[in-house]
Amino acid sequence: MTTYPNKVRQQERADARRKKRRRRFAGPAIVTLRMAELFRVFVHRYGDAPLPDDDSGRDDLKLAFQVLSTSHEAASRMVSVARIWAPWLTPEELAALVNDVSAHPRRFKADTIAARLGITNEIRTLLKLRTIGAIDKPAAQRAAERREQKRIAKEQKRRAAGIPSLAKARAGRTHKRPWIEAGIPRSTWYRRQQRAAA
Repeated sequence: MTTYPNKVRQQERADARRKKRRRRFAGPAIVTLRMAELFRVFVHRYGDAPLPDDDSGRDDLKLAFQVLSTSHEAASRMVSVARIWAPWLTPEELAALVNDVSAHPRRFKADTIAARLGITNEIRTLLKLRTIGAIDKPAAQRAAERREQKRIAKEQKRRAAGIPSLAKARAGRTHKRPWIEAGIPRSTWYRRQQRAAA
């Protein structure tokens, strides 16, 4: 067997770690998904762009900016969003808001965004939201429901493949247990059978 020098082994390990890291983040970023869902909520709530020129519109715009604050080139993305969703914002007000949010980047949990927007489970289901929670159904409850749905799906898959349930399998057993009828432990029964055969 060929032994590699330590440097070669270390390089192989580093390459494996890099490859594993790349595989992990194959899908779109959470910010991209969350922004798409925010826009869906805005369209549902206000009809279409732009947001209303009032406190609620400004609050929703600030939330969108805060979601973008941890992304790459956040400031330019915020300006792009403002062009479509808040064309009524003056350049000075927009610059102040972008600077304020960029100076204090925030990362929100799904339930925090739901609380800010007042998203109920009914709205969440209707809009097919995945990265935004619900104020009337906490994260733990949603996770428990997902686990139960996965369990049911796996069970249906097993039944479709012809694998019987545990209860059916146990009921279908035809093994006799003579040691129970004799009132002795199983090992003792087998030991006596071996002696009798000898």
